[in-house]
Amino acid sequence: MTRRVIDAFAAREAVDVRAARARLAVLTGREGQVVRAVARGLSNGEIARELVMSETTVKAHVSRALTKLGLTDRVQIALLVRDARHEETVLPGRGIAPLPGRTVSSWRMVLLF
Repeated sequence: MTRRVIDAFAAREAVDVRAARARLAVLTGREGQVVRAVARGLSNGEIARELVMSETTVKAHVSRALTKLGLTDRVQIALLVRDARHEETVLPGRGIAPLPGRTVSSWRMVLLF
């Protein structure tokens, strides 16, 4: 019985990951880069510097991604990226950690899983 419950949960989780990845697949390459940066908790300015584009372009990519994905805010983007299990966007483990290059006093709370 326990084995069947575990197998059912694992199968459902695999479907959820595939569904999230399929949703993200509608994005262009650059939109995908911006979405993953949003999921890491970066501001528009930080994304612009990291991806070498203007803040206006970042805002346009975020807006188009929200529309394409049927989402309303950056938190929903982060959750979708998490569901897709894009490992490059988060660190393994549980808890909070500073983003790279941040001091302890300027930590951003990042949910790690």
